[in-house]
Amino acid sequence: MTLSRGPGGIAAGPFGAQKALTLAPGRDGTVVTTLDRALPNGPWNAQLQLKSGLVEREAAASITFPDAGQGETVEPPQEAGFPWTALGAGVAVLFIVAALLWSWLRRRNTAETRA
Repeated sequence: MTLSRGPGGIAAGPFGAQKALTLAPGRDGTVVTTLDRALPNGPWNAQLQLKSGLVEREAAASITFPDAGQGETVEPPQEAGFPWTALGAGVAVLFIVAALLWSWLRRRNTAETRA
């Protein structure tokens, strides 16, 4: 996580997650980042970037730290995009199946023609 546009235009970070988190496909989890107590309360623009293999997600939010205790949880806006990855995978599978079927039919017709 990185912080920018803080009090006086200062920036801070990057700050790493406390521990690695492993999730099964379709599941969600919580990532905790500990910041330096010397940081001013804010407001700050916070940007969080998470990466696992080829999957990368980013979230941004405006945050302000409380004077004492734990602050309010900030939820990034939910992605409501079209599932392009699933669509691409489906098209690829259909293409492979069609190519295999075409190859099989071609071999079969060639064998029948020779007989």
